[in-house]
Order: sequence, then C-alpha cells, then structure tokens
Amino acid sequence: MGWHWLPWREARIEGVRASTSSLGFLESALWGADSKKTLSIAPRITWTLREIANGVGMTLERFLSLNDLYGFNPDRELTRQDIGQISSLKVEPYSSFDVVLVTWYESGREMANGQPFNPEDETVVAHKWLPFGCRVRLTWLDTGQSIVVVVQDRGPYIGDRHFDLSRGAARKLGMKDAGKAWCRVEVLGP
Repeated sequence: MGWHWLPWREARIEGVRASTSSLGFLESALWGADSKKTLSIAPRITWTLREIANGVGMTLERFLSLNDLYGFNPDRELTRQDIGQISSLKVEPYSSFDVVLVTWYESGREMANGQPFNPEDETVVAHKWLPFGCRVRLTWLDTGQSIVVVVQDRGPYIGDRHFDLSRGAARKLGMKDAGKAWCRVEVLGP
C-alpha cells in the first residue's frame, strides 16, 4: 500500500522549529516566538475563500490580506485554475474568533488520514482545514472542562460546526449526552 498525494493532506507549518526522531517522526514543534501562529494549508476546489476563512476562525478581510487575494471573488467556488495560482493559503487559526460549535461522531471505518477510526479514541477530532497532527485544546464554556485532541479526520460538513470529536473524546470532555457544545479553541500546533 503506497502513499497517495491528496491536496487535503498537504500542510506546512510556517515559523516553526522542529526536531525529528531517528524514525523521522515529528517529536516537537514550537511556534515562532516573534510571529503569530500561522499555518499554511492547501486550498481545495469547490470551496469559497469566505468558507475557508470562516472555517479556520478568521475574518474574511484578514484572510484576504494575509494571502494578498483581493483580486479573487471570495464568494466564488475555487476552480482547478485557481488552485494552480494559489498553491497554499496562510491562515492564523482562530485568531478572529475562538468560540465555536463542537459536536461528536462515531461512524466511519477509516479516517481521512488513512488510519482506522476508533470511536473510543479520546484524542481524535475532525476539522475541515487544520493539518493532520495539529493539536487543539477545546474548553466547554458551560463547564470549564477541557481536552487536548489531535486533528486526524476531516469534517464536520454540517452547518456552522467547526470540530467533530470521537465518541471517546466527547465522553472525556463531558459533552457526549449534550451532543453539541460551545467551546473555546486554542490551537497548540503540531
């Protein structure tokens, strides 16, 4: 089974210092001390720039400015030609707003990262845009309870939801029975 390139698997961290183990895995990474937390993500066709900005917690104005995209219509779906011109997009995740709707899911056999889905894994979270391996702290506003999870899947694709937790992560956060929760987001990095 070989590794296949897919656009949503592409992500780089800008302003990051990282060390790798002898196995070549990322052991640690720190955001640049003098810069905002900036990620670089790969754009995908059929999404609008407005949807991408909202999906990563940025104002459209800041997103367009950061990427120098004022010539693009933010409400038009991106095409393959656009993707050829925009190979990556810089984002400052959840810099404009950091309280979002979080839900949970339990179905699926394989996650978007290619790994088998275990609904009881307390570290799994799905997000539309953040790169795989990105760690995120979610704090439920109603209780103050928080959890650190790792982006390993894509979604949710319903309404204004920003994150989908695995059933195990939802149980650990204490929001499984509620089904959804307003949470404060803190992107911790890779």
